Amino acid sequence: MKRRCSKGLGTSVVTAASAQQGLGLVTTCNFDAVLLDYEMPGMAGCDVAFEIKRVRPELAVILLSGSEVPKYALTLVDAFVLKLEASRALLPTIAALCSEIRYPKHKQERGQP
Repeated sequence: MKRRCSKGLGTSVVTAASAQQGLGLVTTCNFDAVLLDYEMPGMAGCDVAFEIKRVRPELAVILLSGSEVPKYALTLVDAFVLKLEASRALLPTIAALCSEIRYPKHKQERGQP
């Protein structure tokens, strides 16, 4: 496991060497969001997402892939980002999901579903 802090953004990033290690971290640490690759050794990202949502349904899960993924995989995550779009779309996606988690009442007051 590695921990990196992004100065100026006020964020901390924890990486896991395997899906199993990541699942262990999700059950013991308080994260705002999880970023998964669709194709991982040993366990597909959508399978990891399923397990995460089973134990922490409120946790935002974002799936990354270099190509399109099956529709069922998209039903297991909160957001999907193509790797080609990641440099532009990833941070805004994380910010939007984390904002929804932190301020759900504000979202409802603005008339959004």
